[in-house]
Amino acid sequence: MESKTSEKRAYLATLITDLYLSKSLEKVVFSKPADPGEIKSILTPKNISGKSVLQIETFTKDNKAYHKNISENVIKEIGSLTENYFQINVISTSGSCQYMHSKGGKETLLDAEKVRKALLSGSFTEHSDEGNDKAKKYILSGSEPFLKGLGISDANGRVTIKCSQNTAR
Repeated sequence: MESKTSEKRAYLATLITDLYLSKSLEKVVFSKPADPGEIKSILTPKNISGKSVLQIETFTKDNKAYHKNISENVIKEIGSLTENYFQINVISTSGSCQYMHSKGGKETLLDAEKVRKALLSGSFTEHSDEGNDKAKKYILSGSEPFLKGLGISDANGRVTIKCSQNTAR
């Protein structure tokens, strides 16, 4: 017989999957892990090579971040993630909900029904997936008129000045 723990976690995993499939999911933060070597995991929808995937970014105590992209068997991966964490925050355009599991074994699932109702009623906006290939943001583009006037960049905005190394010691 399944416990309430499994039912609430399974319900949350199904909700997260439904939010992802409806393009309403913004991010899920998994914290308070069962594994003492981990700190937290963040699940975000991404657009990689024109394909929509869920990216799991796991932070460990040895200051490393591991990435995993999932596109198939989403419910299975999300289900295993929910089993390994004691606090889960779901953020979507349909609303936010939170799952908490206490040391004593008590489970609390807040606002999940409200998010489900908003999702079913269609009262949400679609969230656009971030891509992995983001345009870099520079302070100066190189095409500023004062850089051209100083002779640092050419008419196309390419930097033309060359730095020389100081050989004196």
